[in-house]
Amino acid sequence: MAHAPRLDEEDGAGVGLERVTNVAEGGAVGKDRLPVCAGAREQLPVADEGTGERPPGQRHDPPAALGAVAEFEGFAERSVQTVDQGQTRFGKLNAHVSSGHVVRVARNLRSHRLGEENRATKRERKLLVAGIEQWGGAVRMLELAGPRAPRAGEVLIEVKAAGVGNWDDIARAGNWDLGRTAPVALGVEAAGVVAAVGSAVETWSAGDEVLTHPLPLVDQGTWAPWLIARAADLARKPTAVSWTVAGAFPVPALTAVQALNDALGVGRGDQLLVNGAGGVTGGLAVSLAVLRGARVLATAGPSSRERVLAAGAATVVDYHDADWPEQIIEATGGRGVDGAVNAARGGEAGALRAVRDDGRLATITSDPPELERGIASRSVYVRPDATQLEFAAAELGAGRLEFAVGARFPLAEAGAALVRAVAGRGGAVALEM
Repeated sequence: MAHAPRLDEEDGAGVGLERVTNVAEGGAVGKDRLPVCAGAREQLPVADEGTGERPPGQRHDPPAALGAVAEFEGFAERSVQTVDQGQTRFGKLNAHVSSGHVVRVARNLRSHRLGEENRATKRERKLLVAGIEQWGGAVRMLELAGPRAPRAGEVLIEVKAAGVGNWDDIARAGNWDLGRTAPVALGVEAAGVVAAVGSAVETWSAGDEVLTHPLPLVDQGTWAPWLIARAADLARKPTAVSWTVAGAFPVPALTAVQALNDALGVGRGDQLLVNGAGGVTGGLAVSLAVLRGARVLATAGPSSRERVLAAGAATVVDYHDADWPEQIIEATGGRGVDGAVNAARGGEAGALRAVRDDGRLATITSDPPELERGIASRSVYVRPDATQLEFAAAELGAGRLEFAVGARFPLAEAGAALVRAVAGRGGAVALEM
């Protein structure tokens, strides 16, 4: 089984992934609306055969559409008394037509009507998502089955925004096990409104605003209007945070928190290097480390320098300089940093040089260096953690974290959004529903 991907980003400088050339936009697929019998002209929604619940998005009330059929059936029953005379509201009936035949006609009409409604409902329950038909395929709009009712411990979320990152290209290529088979909607982070909850869900209710990193997927990915997720993977969305920002926040936030908490145990007074602080995840690592009381030294490109300083870094050096590790060591008085987060592909060896003897290194890229001088190293694979996400979201809502969305796209342009995310320039990328 493939591990969750590790992220790497720094001003989009390569991010170590080949540029996506086969990611294409797909056209929207229209929905058929079947004609209905006279007297019942609205589309009739039908409850799911397995759950008895109506799927989301149905706007009409079953009794309204069934009324015309029921009225005819009732009329047919009443017409039994006048059939022998051959008179009904529909005009003359042949004398040999029995009263039972009239009733059967009405009931057959009702049965036919319900069958038509069931077929129409199944068509309407198709869901337009952005995803792939097979692993390694191009991103396009797909028509998949609509969301089922949430099961025990699950919630149904109306997605407002979803994030797009270079990790989604790893998933597209089939190198990250999402827990689903293709065809599938891509996307592993989102923000939205709880629409329904399954049994045994007590923490959340309809109307709650949430964000999530819902892996492994229990149904489809987040690049879709609806998402089923485990209630245990949700965090509350702060009111002050926009939907677009919240949708792109979970994966980089959890990665940064897990690098600092789980891999390095960063605390007050530590000297920490963040290599690749100009990227989305690196910028969050700077802000979060400063909140912990660490002294942060960072690398970034010239265009990101002021932003990284504003996030709280004490020193920022240009990672283009060949001697940047020596500049970091000099800034620590020659001792070296206690720990380092490497968020730039190809920067692992340089980060290691800047760490003191018996220090710690956490890398979110896929190629950890050969260790030396007693330095402990750990690779960080992002994983769902509602407590960590809720903490980070609260700090974001309070304005204490450096995080910005650099590009936003509609769902139908998910392919272009992924190309932008892999290029890695100018902040996070989000899809807006």
